[in-house]
Amino acid sequence: MKRVLYCCWEKSIHDIRIIELLNTQYAIDVVELKHNPTMYVKDKFDLIVKTPLWLNTTILNLNFSPIVLMSMGYDLNNSSNHTYQRSIQDNLNQAQMVVVDNPLFEPIVRQKFKFTNQIFYMPYGCDLEIFSGIVDSPRYVLGTNRAFSKHYQNELILKAVSELQNTEYNKFVMMEHGSLYNEFMVDHQELLQKIKFEIIPGGDVKNVIDFLKNITFYISASKSDGSSVSMLEAMAARKVCIVPDTKFNSYWIEDEVNGYLFKNGSKAHLLDTIRKALSLTDLKAKQIGDAAQKRVEKEADWNSNSKMLLNAINSII
Repeated sequence: MKRVLYCCWEKSIHDIRIIELLNTQYAIDVVELKHNPTMYVKDKFDLIVKTPLWLNTTILNLNFSPIVLMSMGYDLNNSSNHTYQRSIQDNLNQAQMVVVDNPLFEPIVRQKFKFTNQIFYMPYGCDLEIFSGIVDSPRYVLGTNRAFSKHYQNELILKAVSELQNTEYNKFVMMEHGSLYNEFMVDHQELLQKIKFEIIPGGDVKNVIDFLKNITFYISASKSDGSSVSMLEAMAARKVCIVPDTKFNSYWIEDEVNGYLFKNGSKAHLLDTIRKALSLTDLKAKQIGDAAQKRVEKEADWNSNSKMLLNAINSII
């Protein structure tokens, strides 16, 4: 059996899914590079997979194994950062293939980083058999399951929701995960006292399903996604999604057709958009949710996409 070395910063729910997929065909060794500033790859591997693209850990590839880089979207979205840009360039210089989760990243990789090897486009997507079967939830429930870290901007959502009247919504649901969760809850006690909120556990697919069962409207304020898996899961579950108007989100969301787009970083516009969504009739909300699910079915089914990913990887081993 061929051997694959999977290198990530630390294992996330998305890394685990990729690792489980690769493990169906290969013998997998996993290294969390957060704990390994320099790594000597002395053993013979048929392939090295490294994610995300900005990892600046030095991998001394002593056997010159082929390398596949897997973008998680936010890494290429932050490529204007000088430190990130240098790390991405160094990694791309060693790679035989890069996987991107949004087709709009291909010209960035080609033109900005002068990458000439293979680019494979695949939205990581979601398991449609699981997420399309989620039952309808109570009305007027807002929620976000983005991790508590700086680039997801959960504070912006909290500020917008705090300006709603209690009669405008039932509750706001958040998921307990992310390195800054405890700090966030302490720093925003005053805002939290103004809203009706609920915290549910986070960390695995079951938690995500429970979250989606308990919301009507999915909100994300992240300014650095590619094809957000959590957004695609919510779309598959027929939730009305409210997300920033980045070109990467606009690839999936057509405003007021299969979701809502608000001006990136604007609390005022987010608040207006939430109120617009809350005013939807049941029929219109269902139409938007159905259209969102159809968009995901067209291009973001993990079960079919994962097979294409394995075929792409097999082509370079």
